[in-house]
Amino acid sequence: MGNEINKKIKDKLINLSNIIRAEQRELLIEAANFNSMPNKSLLRQIAELELNITAIDNTIAEYEE
Repeated sequence: MGNEINKKIKDKLINLSNIIRAEQRELLIEAANFNSMPNKSLLRQIAELELNITAIDNTIAEYEE
């Protein structure tokens, strides 16, 4: 039963990671369309999403051990 619960949690984390990655991708495309340095708010959002992706990936790795 524990493995089944872990798999469900892992699947939810993978789904969350995919959602966040898609959002980050959209923001990166928006940043790439600037003719100069993108605004700090946009860069901050991209960086915060990256931190979240890393945290989720680390948690997923724990479920794979």
